[in-house]
Amino acid sequence: MGDMGLKPDEFWNLTIPDYNRMADGFQRRRREELEWRGTLMAHIATFGGVYDPAKVQFKRQDFLLLPGDNQPAKIILPTPEEMERINKRFNQ
Repeated sequence: MGDMGLKPDEFWNLTIPDYNRMADGFQRRRREELEWRGTLMAHIATFGGVYDPAKVQFKRQDFLLLPGDNQPAKIILPTPEEMERINKRFNQ
C-alpha cells in the first residue's frame, strides 16, 4: 500500500483518468492538511502567551510555505523580555 492506500492489484486495474482523479484528490487533501497545520502553528505562536497579539500576528506562511506561496517566511526573533517569559513559562 502506498500513500494513496492502493494495493498493487488495485493500482494496476486503474485507468489513467481514475488514477489522475485519485492523485488529484490525494494532493488536495495533503495540501489542506498542511494548510491546517501551518495555521495551527500560527495561532499557537500568536496567542501562546509569548508575543503580544496586538503587535505580532503570525500567518501560515511564516511557518510553512506551500507551492504557489510567493511570500517568504519572515523570521521574528523574541526580544530579551519575551525570552524571559518563555524561560519562566517552560522552565518552572
